[in-house]
Amino acid sequence: MAGELAYVIATVPLVNQEIQRGKLLSKIDYNKNNLPIQKISHTYQLKKHDAINAVSLRRLLKAELVVPSTDLKKGYGILSATIGVLQSYVINKYQLFSQSNLLTQSTSSMYDMNGENPVTKITNYFYENDNHLQPTRVETTNSKEEILRTKTYYAHDVNNQRLINEHRIIEPIKIENYVRVMYCYLLKIQHMLPVIIIKDAISLSMSKLLKAIIL
Repeated sequence: MAGELAYVIATVPLVNQEIQRGKLLSKIDYNKNNLPIQKISHTYQLKKHDAINAVSLRRLLKAELVVPSTDLKKGYGILSATIGVLQSYVINKYQLFSQSNLLTQSTSSMYDMNGENPVTKITNYFYENDNHLQPTRVETTNSKEEILRTKTYYAHDVNNQRLINEHRIIEPIKIENYVRVMYCYLLKIQHMLPVIIIKDAISLSMSKLLKAIIL
């Protein structure tokens, strides 16, 4: 082969990582004596959504195609003869994803006056509906190992087509707070957000409306 072929891979566009920038990872607050007061750390997770198939095409440099000869009778060793010009392309298939950078865990530690004996609280966030990508469940574990759970419902969670049609898919409709007693969760508070109730229950009497909000 006269020269070498340029085996260059067809390049793929760089992925924009802007979505990961500007997120708080951790911070520590100190008092005037340089003792820690509070420490906060956050964990995030990239979640991929829809994908678009794409193709990158690149033409290689022209190169002479050479075939070695096996005629050794002339005493010149292996001979070569150019028989043509090779023109080729490299095609690289790839996918472009839409993605979200979701907060999955927050850890907060409070210290005493001496910067010791931290009291830690861990909060986990769960996103169980890709239609709105809002936290549908939040669980907080305190230093006593007590777990508080909050469930939030949005339009897609309760099939509220009116709010979906109005593109109000990230407005909370109902919030339920639970507390773990022994090994089970008990419903502690259940209420509808007044902003939504007033719209959906405008024809109710005032007493029924107040009862709906208190529930």
